[in-house]
Amino acid sequence: MVEGIFRRLKTEIRYQVNRISESLKDRQTLLWTLALCPVVILPPILALFMSLRSPNAAEAAAHGPARSPDVLIVMVAVCNIILSIMFWRWIGDTVVSMGLSIGLILKSIGVSHPGSLRSI
Repeated sequence: MVEGIFRRLKTEIRYQVNRISESLKDRQTLLWTLALCPVVILPPILALFMSLRSPNAAEAAAHGPARSPDVLIVMVAVCNIILSIMFWRWIGDTVVSMGLSIGLILKSIGVSHPGSLRSI
């Protein structure tokens, strides 16, 4: 019973992974996936560079005439990079202010530093 469920689950996962990997072989799908990846900065940067780079000889022969960079992907990637940087800066400011607030609260209720830190 349980083995059958795990076997079906494993088969379904393998099918979905193969389907996703086939769709990511398309350059446009890969660029859009990288450009729209939120919070992390590296995937939009990769999408930006991949979109701006010139195709090599094999790609140029396969795709015909030289293509221009997809302006919409570049705009989305740049916006996502800016928003990600703003998000991480906000998280950093929030953590620092929370740390200071917790320190002030602990100090106000009389909790002092551990003895080993007092000498520093």
